Amino acid sequence: MKKFKNKLLKIYKNLNIRKKILLLIYVQIIIPLFILGYMSYRNTARIIHNNAIRYSQDMLYMMEQRMNDYIRALTVISMDLNYDRTVASVLNNTANDINPIGNYENELVMKGILNKIIYAREEIQSICFVTNNRTYFDGDDAGTNVRIKEVLPYEKLLKAARAKKGKPVWYMDENRRIFMARTVSNKDTFEEVALMAMLLDKNYLDKLTGSIDKNMWNIAILNDKMQKVSERIISLDVVFNSEYVQSVLKNTRGYRLNEEKDLFISYISIREPQWLAVAYVPLDILYRDANTIKERIIILSGISVILLSILGIYIALDFVNPINRLVNAMKSMHEGDTWVKLEIERGDELGFLNHEFNKMSEKIHYLVNSVYKQQLANKEAQLKALQAQVNPHFLFNTLESINWTAQMNNVPQISDMVSALSSILEAGIARNSKPISLKRELEYVDKYIFILKQRFEEQLEYRKTIDSQVLQVRVPKLIIQPLIENAVYHGVEKTSKKGIITLKAKRHDNNVIISVIDNGRGIQENELGKLNQFLKEAVNSDEFFRGESEDGRSVGIENVNRRIRLFYGNQYGLRIYSKYNCYTKVIVTIPYEGKNGR
Repeated sequence: MKKFKNKLLKIYKNLNIRKKILLLIYVQIIIPLFILGYMSYRNTARIIHNNAIRYSQDMLYMMEQRMNDYIRALTVISMDLNYDRTVASVLNNTANDINPIGNYENELVMKGILNKIIYAREEIQSICFVTNNRTYFDGDDAGTNVRIKEVLPYEKLLKAARAKKGKPVWYMDENRRIFMARTVSNKDTFEEVALMAMLLDKNYLDKLTGSIDKNMWNIAILNDKMQKVSERIISLDVVFNSEYVQSVLKNTRGYRLNEEKDLFISYISIREPQWLAVAYVPLDILYRDANTIKERIIILSGISVILLSILGIYIALDFVNPINRLVNAMKSMHEGDTWVKLEIERGDELGFLNHEFNKMSEKIHYLVNSVYKQQLANKEAQLKALQAQVNPHFLFNTLESINWTAQMNNVPQISDMVSALSSILEAGIARNSKPISLKRELEYVDKYIFILKQRFEEQLEYRKTIDSQVLQVRVPKLIIQPLIENAVYHGVEKTSKKGIITLKAKRHDNNVIISVIDNGRGIQENELGKLNQFLKEAVNSDEFFRGESEDGRSVGIENVNRRIRLFYGNQYGLRIYSKYNCYTKVIVTIPYEGKNGR
């Protein structure tokens, strides 16, 4: 199972995006449609089934009432005849073997009584009395071709009537003739004197069943031997087997599905004469509306799948085509095309990706060209550097000659200045760009201050406060000297008061804070804001080095700021605080651990 699952997952992962989108759309379409259609059909079928149960039981209840009225009326008629004085007198006399003339007179009397009832009741076709000595007194409907005397199953009826002990008994022969019979007794001696039998009109029963729901339902009346007493359409051979009938007759009403014959059957038992009223309908007719709904659901689902498939394919292509164009553009760039531009014709996420790809392509194209130009510039610079290699040696040799001459002429001040200048120049033009310790950087600053004091003498005071923890921190070369120079020439030199340069270095949390403070002219507020903003955005500019500002203030500061931010990151660099005609403070922030360690 796990292998099969992994195989399916692998197949899914290898599908392209279009097939995955179509798969997703089909799953989202087919599963809800199937569930909705199935539930709709099931609900409809259940509603129809419940309605069929309720309707059939109501219909059979009406049939039961009619049959009870029918049976009650026949029972009353038989009771009236049983207690009729004239009938009782005739039957008693006949039992005593009166003469033939008397029998003939009695026969006329009985025929009159019986025919009167027969003509008044359409459900009765014939009535007869059969005495113990087999004398027949009968009355028949003039419109019938069958006389009860000729078709009466006397022995069977007598046996069944005696078993009922005077109560009515119902019987149907092999020709589906229906009889109701009962024994007649002498009211004085309670001895059996005759058998009374009625031949019932089956057409009347058929009318009772045929007047209820002629559209869909078939109604049948069965006796306890599963013989059809009455049925609207004689098409049902066997509805129940005999064992099931016996269990059914113990219940008042119920229903069942006969799947063998595809029938829905509902029934009500009629206690007397133990008949069964059955309403049945073929399942294809019962569920005709449900099947129609099912067919419509299938058709609508098919149409929905087709329409939604078309829409899904359109949506999938709308997603996939831009992605394919983007992939092809990336392949083109991979093959060496540095500038590929995509058409942007949409405002969604794919449009945003295309827009960003165009920006990236343009940036790559610019960078490739910039690198190419930079390589050319580097080659040119290397040639110039080779040509100018002799210049530093010439400069150092000249300074060494001046230093030697100063010593020979006993001018130590000039010698010291030349030595300090030589050290600073050596740091500035050395090919080695590795960072140095802050202690070494402060030595260069001290040499530069020494040179400045030769010029300003007592007009310049230098103060220094250095935390010993930061002396071994590695820093780029010459990041403090340009700040001292800027403080002197743009601060102290512009004022008539004694200039004070203060240098501080300390550790603050995980940073090293270096401050260069002068008491010079200061910077006006609007210019200070522009300068700080410029320092904040310096590395984001396309021009790495810029020329001086109008007063030449920004060159050294910008150079130091850019080097620090390139070396340590954009979160480090310079910040300037100043108050016009009061002071200027330049703060350098670098990490305590530095880029290359302590």
